[in-house]
Amino acid sequence: MIENTSNKVFIVFSVLIVLIIISLKAQTIIQGVLQLSGQTTTFSAGTGTGSIKASGIICSNLTNVTDAATQNTWNLITCTIPANTLVTNGDTLKVESWGLLAANANAKEYQLEYTATTDTCSGTNAAICLAGCNILDSNTTASAAAQGFMLEFVKTGATTHKASGYALTASSVQANTANAACTSTDTVDNQIVVGWRNTAAAAASIQNSSIIISLLPR
Repeated sequence: MIENTSNKVFIVFSVLIVLIIISLKAQTIIQGVLQLSGQTTTFSAGTGTGSIKASGIICSNLTNVTDAATQNTWNLITCTIPANTLVTNGDTLKVESWGLLAANANAKEYQLEYTATTDTCSGTNAAICLAGCNILDSNTTASAAAQGFMLEFVKTGATTHKASGYALTASSVQANTANAACTSTDTVDNQIVVGWRNTAAAAASIQNSSIIISLLPR
C-alpha cells in the first residue's frame, strides 16, 4: 500500500515537473514572438560577434504607370514609407525600380525623389515633386529599352540622410549619385517617387514600371 502511494506521488510529481517545463518553454517562445514584432530582437551573424536585425520588403508597387502621352507631363509610380520606419542612424532603404521606355526616339526625362506623402507630385514642373530630395535626374532618347534604378537611402541623423545609386538604361549606367545629402522628417509618412515624361512631343515616355523597397535595419 505504501509502495503504491509512493509510486502515485512520484508520477504526480513527474507530471508537474513536465508541465512546469512546458510552461517555461511556452513563455520563452511568446516572449520571442513579441520581441520580433517590435524588431527588438537581434540574431547572431554566423559564429562571429556581429549581429543582425530582421529585414524585408516594406513597400512594393507593381501597377503599371498610366502614361498620359502629354508633352512635359510627369507619369509617376510611388511607394510609401510609413512614419518611423527609419529610427536608428544607419537604417537603410534599398530601392529597386524598373520599367520599359516607350517605343519612340523622343527625348524622355526621368527623375527619382524622396519626399513626404503630403507633397504635390505631378504636373509639368521642372521637378516631379514640389519639395523633398531630388536624387536622380537625367534624360534619354532610348526607344523600347529596359530601364532600372538601384538606390540605397541611409539615415544619418535626426532629419539627415544620404543616398547613393544609379539608373541603368539599355545596359548602360546613365545617371548616378553618391552620398547625396537629403534633409527630411522620418516621423511622417514619406514616399519614393519615380517619374518619366516626354519632353519632345505629345507622346508616351514609359510603357510599364514597378518598384520594390526593402528595409535594412541597423
